[in-house]
Amino acid sequence: MKPILVDLGIFALPSYGFMLALGVVIAFAWCFRRASVAGLNAERMVDLVSVLMIAALIGARAGYVILNWSYYASNFWEALRIWEGGLSFHGGLIAGILAAAVCLHNKEDFLQYSDLLAPGTALGYAITRIGCFLNGCCYGKPTDLPWHVHMHAADRHPVQIYSSLLSLALIPLLLWADRRKRYTGQVIIYYIMLYSLERFFVEIYRAGESAVVLSFGLTQAQALSLVLVIATLTADAVLRRRVRLNAEASTGVGEG
Repeated sequence: MKPILVDLGIFALPSYGFMLALGVVIAFAWCFRRASVAGLNAERMVDLVSVLMIAALIGARAGYVILNWSYYASNFWEALRIWEGGLSFHGGLIAGILAAAVCLHNKEDFLQYSDLLAPGTALGYAITRIGCFLNGCCYGKPTDLPWHVHMHAADRHPVQIYSSLLSLALIPLLLWADRRKRYTGQVIIYYIMLYSLERFFVEIYRAGESAVVLSFGLTQAQALSLVLVIATLTADAVLRRRVRLNAEASTGVGEG
């Protein structure tokens, strides 16, 4: 573990905070470029991402604090120490989607920008997980596999690296889906679906707060991930059917 990336005595740079900031900057730069190439309003993208970053950060921290309220109830001011780690991606994702819906009143704009942001979100997440690895948070269960890491007094699964690599693997899939999508909003739906599947399986090897079993043998993160997988599969099926019916109706009108 290396929770402090640089220590100059009077100034210490936390690894998690640095990787989080790096992930946001790189993801933003890529999304800005993609917006320009796609012919979307780049200035609007800047405004949108600025709001999303704030909303996602607040939502991610709020989600983590709520899940660990037994600790923060008596250590409330520590909830502000975001740079030390402790963010719920699910909380950030939900807050970000709500913020985008508020900022982009038009449904088509909301879905179009959401599709564009999805691959960048996967990239930012992958980079941030490296910060988790350096910080020693979100650690894995003990294992004797050859690629184990020694962390918290045991040889453990490097689940932070698993998450980072799997998130990077989502990017080409999302870009492929973006080129072949059948309806606007398909890419963000696929991202939420694939991330939730990734998170569900990574949780099998994860220890710490999120590994606490909620019910039916599922952890909190697994239960929420399962709900999101079902929701996105349903949404995709409904929207695909709508596209097909619209196409059939258009063909029928043309033939008549």
